[in-house]
Amino acid sequence: MKSIKQLFIALLTAVVLPAAAQKTINEGKLVFEISYPNSDIPDQQMAMMPTEMVMYIKKDKSRMEMSMGMGMTTVVITDNKARVATTLMDVMGNKIATKSTEADIEKQSAEQGNFKVQVTDETKTIAGYTCKKAVVTDSEGETSDIYFCEDIKMEGENWAQKQFKDIKGFPLMYTMKQRGMNMQMTATKISAEKVDDSKFAIPADYKEMTQEEMRKMFGGR
Repeated sequence: MKSIKQLFIALLTAVVLPAAAQKTINEGKLVFEISYPNSDIPDQQMAMMPTEMVMYIKKDKSRMEMSMGMGMTTVVITDNKARVATTLMDVMGNKIATKSTEADIEKQSAEQGNFKVQVTDETKTIAGYTCKKAVVTDSEGETSDIYFCEDIKMEGENWAQKQFKDIKGFPLMYTMKQRGMNMQMTATKISAEKVDDSKFAIPADYKEMTQEEMRKMFGGR
């Protein structure tokens, strides 16, 4: 269960993302490949980890979906206007929902300290979109590269992701570091398409829990 707990914490503190010719979009679907570079994860736990993330965006809302082993799925619906991220977890039919406000996320990410962002002149094409490279340095001096695109627009973007707050664009390749685990997200497909508002609704069959209750459920403190 350690890997599930690590992923759950990463989601809460991170949350909470082609065409031949590049164009600006503010509504559509993005598919990300997930890898775990330089992470010491046993094979049995690695088999449970997600390998793909699907994200839907529409104006000031987003929906992130991931599937794991043991029949577990995680969805994070983020309302950038209301500054609320709702995590939906379905563990073998046991459906749980928990909400995180901006204050909650600030508190949860306090241990990360402050981040310094330096935007470089380097660019990279990811899923058909030109991205700028930013080097992010954490409070311990460790650096990570983030490639972000200015042609994918969201209202109020990046408020829930502390390491992205000073980046004016949509991250298409980045790494989240949590307790010895590196989770790298790389966009592989981006499509501008209509997204139904129902994608951002909270299902009625999910039982709402506090963050403390969910942490206890996964062995946290």
